[in-house]
Formats: sequence, C-alpha cells, structure tokens
Amino acid sequence: MDNKYTPYILLCEASKQEGDADNHYEFKVAALEDNIHQLHTNISTALKASGYHLMTAGEAELVNLHMQASPVYDVDALTLWQQVDTDNPIAFKKIRRISTTGEAATIEPDNYLIVTEHDIPPLPNQEHLAFWQKEWIAPELKTLLFAQPENHKDSTDTINKSETETSGNTEPPIEQLHTYLIVDAHLYLKIKGVLDLPHLNNIDVRCMFTGKAAEEFRLSAPYLIDMTLPKGAYDDSNQVSHFHKYYLEHQWGHNTGVFVRTTASIENTRHHFRKITKVQDGEEKWYFFRFWDPRPLKKVVHTFDVPMLKKIFEDRVNKDNYSIIFNTGGVTTSSTPNNHSTENAAS
Repeated sequence: MDNKYTPYILLCEASKQEGDADNHYEFKVAALEDNIHQLHTNISTALKASGYHLMTAGEAELVNLHMQASPVYDVDALTLWQQVDTDNPIAFKKIRRISTTGEAATIEPDNYLIVTEHDIPPLPNQEHLAFWQKEWIAPELKTLLFAQPENHKDSTDTINKSETETSGNTEPPIEQLHTYLIVDAHLYLKIKGVLDLPHLNNIDVRCMFTGKAAEEFRLSAPYLIDMTLPKGAYDDSNQVSHFHKYYLEHQWGHNTGVFVRTTASIENTRHHFRKITKVQDGEEKWYFFRFWDPRPLKKVVHTFDVPMLKKIFEDRVNKDNYSIIFNTGGVTTSSTPNNHSTENAAS
C-alpha cells in the first residue's frame, strides 16, 4: 500500500428514498485518502453509487488511533479497513436505521424549535461587597442554565420504591438535566490570555477533536466542559467552582461558547456534536459548522429547515435531545426542540 495514503475511520449519516419513506441510516466508513480535503466528497460519491445521499459526516480518525481508543474491539472497523486499497479507497457498512420520515411526521416546521429571548437584568454593582457576599450569576440566568425539574433524580440519588409510595408521589423521577459548555479555545484564549481548559481541576473537559487534530488544533478547537452543578451548589455559591464564576463574569456574552442542557451523558453529547462539525449544502459542498459560536448559531435557529435542525438538536440513535442557550449582542437566547423543554426546570 502506498505510504502517501492515510487510512481513516468515521461515522456518517445518509438518507435513501425507499417507497414513500425517506430513511436515514448511520454508516461506518473506512477510507484511504491522500488528500483529507477530498475525503467527504469521495465518501459522498461512493454512497451515491449505492443510492444514498450523504447528510453529515463525523470527524475522521486514523485507524490505529481509533482501534486503540475503542472501548471494545471494533471488528467492523477492522473488516472495513481490510476491504480498502488504492483501487477501492472507500468501504462502508450500514450500522443502523436512525429514523424514517414520511406520512407519520407530525411536527410542523414552524413549531419544531422553541426559540426564546430572555430578559435577564445584569447583576447590580457589587464592588462594595466582600467576595463571599457577591452573587456569581443573575438569578434568572441561574434558573435557565442550572435549575432542575421538580421530582428529578440526581445522579447520586438512589430511588427507594417504598419511599416513593409512602410520599404518595406515583410519578417516576425525571432524569437529571446536565449543563455542558462548548467553548471556542481561540476566542477564550484571546480574552484570558492563557488556555487553561485542558487543566481545570475537578471538571470534566474533553476536546471535540481527536487524535492528530486534537493536538494540531489544540489552541483553536472546541472543548466540551461539564458545568453541571454538584448537589447543593445551586443554593450555596461556596460550592460553585472558580471556573464557573470566571466564565460567567468574563466570557459569557463575548461569543466564546454556548451552553447545552440535556439528560445525555457527556460522552453521548460529545459523540453527537462531533457528527455535525461539517455539514453539506444542497449543492453537496461541505462546510465547517461552528455551532459553538453564538453569532452563526443565532441565524441557524431562525433559518435552517427542520431536517437540519433535527441533526443539531436530536440524537436519534440514543434518543437524546438538546437545548442550546447562548448570548450574543447582549441578548440571551434559548432554543429547545418542541418535544423537550428545560423551561420548566425549577430550583
């Protein structure tokens, strides 16, 4: 095999019209490429030859790094890799059907996404207060970003059936809402002067890129950060991390990132959003999608069609939904799928 060719593994989503239904499938793809910039075009061509239309493509990983990082031995990746060569550089396998769009679709385009602009007054001047007396976040914003629904199950809680029956509450507990931050390292660095994101204490931080790309673009990559408040911290600011307080005071409102609320784990959230770092337009041209920048995101939530919005706000494989909250131009905006709301969260 020619050494100038690089082996990649990635996940893609493609659609196919089958009868009256537009079916969406997840594919695992092995690709042998000498030009990474042609990767998605070549995958699109290969899928089209089998009647599929490529919709989104995840980040490509080097085969050896993928195999090392995989929690289980990825037989599919190895089998696909053995099928490619310079004459047949693309091999793919259908992993699962994600969804079917047809007559059963019930959500109308105008109603799919709830976009709300929130009137959140700034904190009053606190220069005269001692540091332990200062509020770290406006109450309205704290509710929006960190409040939990009533009857939620904390990740550390153990639900006792007899206790639930004794209390008279027959409703099953609601899953805890996590709060994640997706932040642009370059814009964050411009404000703070140092990139400390990979070294935060007691906070789960994960680069959205992997392998060589994670190292090469370390200073400009998006990072996913678990900002979920620990139990008790919502009402006790002394339990809130220094990073939470720093980000809300110095970075929020400067287009450095967006907040995400979901019941999904951080690993599922990372996997979902990695799949939409590149999108394809109607002319089959590929573009980087900087969804973690509030400026383009504000246009997206008002202009994208429903199928594209669903790619951003829904993970149909894991049945997870995502609400995204951002601030640009001094206005805090939340965008939530109509079938999932964080608006009713209560402290």
